Amino acid sequence: MFKKKEEVNRDFCLEKAAAILAEYRKILIGLDSTGEGLIRDLLTGVPYSENGRKRIGKPPTLLMAAPGVGKTDSAVTIASAIDGKFSFIPFNPEMKVSDLIGADIYDPSSGSFYFAEGPICSSHIVLADEISRGHPKTQACLLQVMEERVAIASRMDAVLKRIVSQVKRLVPISDKSEEKRCISWIVGTGNPFEQEGTYPIPEAQLDRFTTCRSIDLPKREDEKRIRLTSVYNPYDENASPMVQKATNLSEVWNMTGFIIKDVRPINELPDDSANELLQRLVENSRPREKNKEERRIHSPEKLQKFIDNYVKAGLSPRANFHFEAVARTLAFFRQRNYISVDDIKDVARLVMAHRIMLKPLAKGRGIKQHDVVEEILRLTPLP
Repeated sequence: MFKKKEEVNRDFCLEKAAAILAEYRKILIGLDSTGEGLIRDLLTGVPYSENGRKRIGKPPTLLMAAPGVGKTDSAVTIASAIDGKFSFIPFNPEMKVSDLIGADIYDPSSGSFYFAEGPICSSHIVLADEISRGHPKTQACLLQVMEERVAIASRMDAVLKRIVSQVKRLVPISDKSEEKRCISWIVGTGNPFEQEGTYPIPEAQLDRFTTCRSIDLPKREDEKRIRLTSVYNPYDENASPMVQKATNLSEVWNMTGFIIKDVRPINELPDDSANELLQRLVENSRPREKNKEERRIHSPEKLQKFIDNYVKAGLSPRANFHFEAVARTLAFFRQRNYISVDDIKDVARLVMAHRIMLKPLAKGRGIKQHDVVEEILRLTPLP
């Protein structure tokens, strides 16, 4: 039974999250932490700008892991439990921007063009599968989609007789003409960059992914269960479990708004420790800018040298407020109405690593982005 906004409360949000996770468990074994993380991302709200005002959108999510560990199934199963429009896009090197956004099609019977929408413009949840196999110039069309929640489409202007760019807003949660609520959730999956046949994801695009989640290999007993239960009955597909709709887009919108209001802003807490730690972690990820004043006032000399030697670019101001948004949802699901220092520490690994750009020296010495995050967490003094 779907509920209206006035009926949404903490218990309702927790029950809905549990219902989505129950559907997820029908298909995925031993990946509860991944399912829980995707559900939290689904219910997180991050601010973005539209026509001079701030709105709340869904945080783009990146699942980065080796082949065969359940990235695609995880994203598809979560999407299948939500009553909304879903598109699965398998990226490949030959893919064009028009395959994602759409294109003008000539109608010979009328002698005019009509716009055929691509999956980005018509879907509330988009799985960009194996996104690192798409050429970076194709991936670039996602920059506006992920940040401004609009798509830039190339259209034929019959009056001007030339191609023009048209801004298309994404994507109302209902077909009603007065509907102003929009949900566009991009979930990307990718293999590590050293895998054959992949491209680096552009830095500007990585910064737009709110979280980057990895998937570890399952435990031994879980892997045995995966093998034993993968094929339920090849002669009767009805014997396989079927994912049911656990919520709809209106409820997702309302739950997101409730979580934002329920968890106190980090800067309004009597104890400023979490707010200060978040700021220190962001600042300490950045190398010193040449000929500019040192701003890492809470970074020990050892950490400063490490960052200056190995990091080309740290976290942006955008990452700063995405950081708090993810920590807020984590605090809510830990059944608190405030963000703690532990929430900040736990979220750091999801928000920071993929945004840190390394120098060639770091790569030559085998230093990974996750190593940098661990060093920042270890050496940054607590407030």
